[in-house]
Amino acid sequence: MQRFFLHTPVRLVFGKGMVKRVGRQLEVDGVTSVLLVRGRASARQNTSLSTVEASLAKHGVDVADQVVVQPGFAVEDLMLEQGKAERVQGIVALGGGSVMDAAKALAASPYISDLQELVAGQQDVLEALPMYAVPTLSGSGSEVNGHAVLLSRKLGRKTSAKGPALYPRCSVVDPTLQAGIDFALTARGALDAMSHVLEQYVMAQSQETAMALCEALMVSLVQAAEALRQDPDAYLPRADLAWASILAQNGTAGAGLGGGEWTVHVLAHQLNVSTPTTAHADLVAVLFPAWLERVQDVEPELFQRWTKKVWAMEDKASGIASWRETLKRWERPQSLNEVGLTRQDLEETLAHLPESVGRRFPLSRNELSVLLEQAWQGPL
Repeated sequence: MQRFFLHTPVRLVFGKGMVKRVGRQLEVDGVTSVLLVRGRASARQNTSLSTVEASLAKHGVDVADQVVVQPGFAVEDLMLEQGKAERVQGIVALGGGSVMDAAKALAASPYISDLQELVAGQQDVLEALPMYAVPTLSGSGSEVNGHAVLLSRKLGRKTSAKGPALYPRCSVVDPTLQAGIDFALTARGALDAMSHVLEQYVMAQSQETAMALCEALMVSLVQAAEALRQDPDAYLPRADLAWASILAQNGTAGAGLGGGEWTVHVLAHQLNVSTPTTAHADLVAVLFPAWLERVQDVEPELFQRWTKKVWAMEDKASGIASWRETLKRWERPQSLNEVGLTRQDLEETLAHLPESVGRRFPLSRNELSVLLEQAWQGPL
């Protein structure tokens, strides 16, 4: 077990009906005016929105303005809205991972002269308005971490801004807000959370407790998604998915493992520059089998254990096959070609990557080129 520092500063309010307590969380912090950041309007989101607005009003919190985050947003879009953040005491985010990341950037905007600095990633974010998260989709873990994944069209880069000020002050996680959502969204959330756990798990070197925790989380995520495929309104698997996604990203899953590998995430973020409206989870889900095939023979015992513990199979190659079968069963893309990327997009992605990516399993740019081509073609 490696030495680690674990601090989870997010006040977490979790459970059925807890969305009605959002206003109280701001009231106890003395926040009386907010900018509400949300996703696109829908009947379901409008119901959540009205509940949140009613709770805020009940506790004396004024919604001074709103920002609607569109798919594929970039910091350039947020720069047009940052003036709204300068006139409030806090930010409330109602939506999925992209909405929460946008809210974090807007929370930091009064203290940053140029939001492009967040993507340049030169310094940790140390000052921001308090942000309150109400996730309507689980998977990203943005409701409990100090990161914000942001795209800059100007820089041609997508990366994760970080810093202690980017942690939400409080997150109200009410699984009932996700009841009945389209299974494609549920599947993406589960795959996103799976990818977060796996990126940390592959750093393990006989840390039994940490490895067992990661394995249990991955099993739970698959089981929860399978249950929701059958019954999208079921509360218990919805709550399991929400809680497992939180544990995947609040520092618990990777504690003692020395950080994550994150090669697949680096590739997915850069690919998203070429296809900003493609779901991040679909990219990592397609990339992981290709990455696993490149590295599994370096640490065969680790990947054989992963296959046995997570997929209940013996041969390590069966773990990759099980991942792909899950994508097929959940009707997710099987290749980068399927999500609309071209070989030219792969070349542009490679041009923006360093000479080597990865920590325990470093891959050269030539090896990454082979990996991307394999992921573009998909299973043969």
